[in-house]
Amino acid sequence: QFRVKDFGPLTVAMDAHGKALAFSRSPISGGTPDGIHIGMYGFAPGMLAHCAGLPEGRLEKQEKLEQLRWLEAGVEIGTVAVLEATGPGPVDTPEDLEHLRRWHAVHNP
Repeated sequence: QFRVKDFGPLTVAMDAHGKALAFSRSPISGGTPDGIHIGMYGFAPGMLAHCAGLPEGRLEKQEKLEQLRWLEAGVEIGTVAVLEATGPGPVDTPEDLEHLRRWHAVHNP
């Protein structure tokens, strides 16, 4: 059974051209992941509707990550390196949401 407390850092494995190969909250096979996923998406016209209409895949059911639905359906996901992160971090748990609210209040008085 999947529980909120199971959330951990979301990592991504990429090919040599920056295309995502896998996302996971568990260790990614092959050692160290290529990056930490921060969850910002950009979609080509029509692609958001396409992705939203895809059925839940086997991998998404296991990890509760929508990106895996897209990869299983053959959708390519490009990545961009972020060298300095100054935002509030991921929002995956109720505690993360409270952290985001505090961060937002400080940075947007």
